[in-house]
Amino acid sequence: MQPKHKKIMLICAAVFIASYVVRYFVLEAMRMAYYQQQAIRAAQRKQLAKQKATNPAPSSPTGGTAAAPPKAQSNLTGPWNGSAGIPGKGRCWVRVELTEPEPEKYSGNFTMNCNGTGPMVARNRKNGAIYAQNQLDPVAVILSGTGENGIIKLNTDKVIGTDTSGCAPTSITLTPYGATELAAQWEEGPNCEGWHLLMRRARQ
Repeated sequence: MQPKHKKIMLICAAVFIASYVVRYFVLEAMRMAYYQQQAIRAAQRKQLAKQKATNPAPSSPTGGTAAAPPKAQSNLTGPWNGSAGIPGKGRCWVRVELTEPEPEKYSGNFTMNCNGTGPMVARNRKNGAIYAQNQLDPVAVILSGTGENGIIKLNTDKVIGTDTSGCAPTSITLTPYGATELAAQWEEGPNCEGWHLLMRRARQ
């Protein structure tokens, strides 16, 4: 091999390794930020519960407890998109569509397809047929659940499609993250792994 060609190959290898390392640290930073946000919200909920315990609801003129005002619907409905590298699946694209038939009662759809390639997929699992199947028949489930203190918890009502390993979300938690994003974390069935990512509102 000529020195010039060898140098080019070394540069390409270095660029590939550097991109993988950068992606790894970006994902770790996102994970740390998500769990930090969860801890902050837990502390806020605890403080709110303490305040409610020390300040009971005022009584109505008739002697009973005053009725709570009706709850307003949230502004989290609509489609949300996100993507992330998931070990064993490669690059994955997720879409969640939320509706709120009544305040803090939610239903939604979850769809995910993955490319099945890249450094996060073992060499013996890279397969063109698997890629095609994931594109044509993505993971898809129908969910419903409730919201409390801004956090939405949904459970799967019906599985429409699974990945090539037979995995699909059994539940998903959506937490507002910053002003424009949602942190999504989902669990899957036995012998499967859930994951998490950040989502942004999609155009309808």
